[in-house]
Amino acid sequence: MLLVTACSGTKPIAPAPTPASVQEYLARYPHAILRITDSTGHGQWIYDAHLRGDTLRGLRNTTMPRDSIAMPLRQVSEIAAPHFSATRTFGLLGGLAALLGVYALLLPGPVY
Repeated sequence: MLLVTACSGTKPIAPAPTPASVQEYLARYPHAILRITDSTGHGQWIYDAHLRGDTLRGLRNTTMPRDSIAMPLRQVSEIAAPHFSATRTFGLLGGLAALLGVYALLLPGPVY
């Protein structure tokens, strides 16, 4: 799980979410997973997202119970989608290599 979260980030799909920009994104990526931030700053994930009118709809989680969620776009301040981050991946691998190097240096030497 650490590798999945360390190697991914979110990227805004549009500077200011409008029905047209959201519909364009969802046309390219049907059943998308989106991170929305509402006007109060509260963020949440929407799975299997789709746009109906000016309301973004989807599921709160991927497991049972599959509660649905609906958020009018006028209440949404940001919409972001997950993406792979090479920088984070290299940072994680570099950190692990550094830890292994320090551990190897701290090991006691052989006794003859």
